[in-house]
Amino acid sequence: MPKKRILLIINSLGLGGIEKRAYTSLLHFNKDKYEFKVCCLFEKGFFAVELEKMGIPVLLIGANLYKRIDVISLLKLARIIKEYNPNIVRTYSIYANRYGNLAAKIAGKGKVVASFHGIYIYPKSRMAFWFDSFCLLFCTKLIVSSERMKEYCKKQFYINKRKISIIHNSVDLKSIPVFLDEQRLEIRNKLGIKHNELVLIAIGRLDKAKGFDILIKSFSMAKQTMNNLKLIIVGDGDLLNSLKDLAKDKAVANDVVFAGAITNIYEFLSIADLYVLSSLWEGFATVLLEAMSMKLPVVATDVGISKWLLTGNGFKCGSLVPPNDANALSAMIINLLNDPTKRNSMGINGRVVVENNFTIEKEIRRLEMIFDQI
Repeated sequence: MPKKRILLIINSLGLGGIEKRAYTSLLHFNKDKYEFKVCCLFEKGFFAVELEKMGIPVLLIGANLYKRIDVISLLKLARIIKEYNPNIVRTYSIYANRYGNLAAKIAGKGKVVASFHGIYIYPKSRMAFWFDSFCLLFCTKLIVSSERMKEYCKKQFYINKRKISIIHNSVDLKSIPVFLDEQRLEIRNKLGIKHNELVLIAIGRLDKAKGFDILIKSFSMAKQTMNNLKLIIVGDGDLLNSLKDLAKDKAVANDVVFAGAITNIYEFLSIADLYVLSSLWEGFATVLLEAMSMKLPVVATDVGISKWLLTGNGFKCGSLVPPNDANALSAMIINLLNDPTKRNSMGINGRVVVENNFTIEKEIRRLEMIFDQI
């Protein structure tokens, strides 16, 4: 039986959560059943290089990020689809959904399996909303990561619920390294973290949605009660300089480590005592699964699926606070750091929840079932 050809369309393959998920999934598909080609709309990035090493072609479309749709790039993508003649066009994120659905329609080739990964805040004009609703009319299947996202897409885009499938985000547990005490000590020493200091960690794009300004404010408040704290923020983005300025204004610049975008987040997770999610809005924050897989307790804002993930699987893996509330976040950080027994229990529970429900093997099986049915 010939392999199914799948064209994956994504904004880029840089060091981001969606990008990492796309890359990781390609590592685990059955190579005897499927072949892949990837199109990056705006830029390639780190994971593109890794895929090319594996022999998976990665093409750059070069679309204009500041246009709702770049017609020249759309036609270029349609030509690629027509020439490659994929059985399935798999799109990740809003921009990829737009380009992939329209280009496949123009080319008359490939059934589109689109996806939504988070809540998108549309401009007041609503033009972009109507445009996305129109584009999604052409997809065969829409994949979302949670029941909440399914309800959001049904109401927001008027999509038939039969088109929508829920496939949870996942973690590749087999790829997570084991860190010895000596290795953890070496990492702490490199970052200038003393043996008696407690470490908070947060990971994500440095943009408004992640609420890192609230995190820094809450951290400065917690420092007034517990002086032996360090905060590591992993990620890059437009708000880097303003967040550094905020840390200076709050007199915690020497205690906040801006680690930048890195390829191995598990090194930093291995030395942390608590993971903090300060987002103002989220879809399904995969980084919570990554923290839980390292047996880290979590304090998270009650957004997206945080409540369900941390308390809805029969285990308590963390604590919740309202979004955009530095006082509540600071108080919960202090509460958990003062209770190592509770932190240890939450960490163990988190690992169990990931092992039982959120492995990459489960995600790929669900995706392959959808691909085989189309």
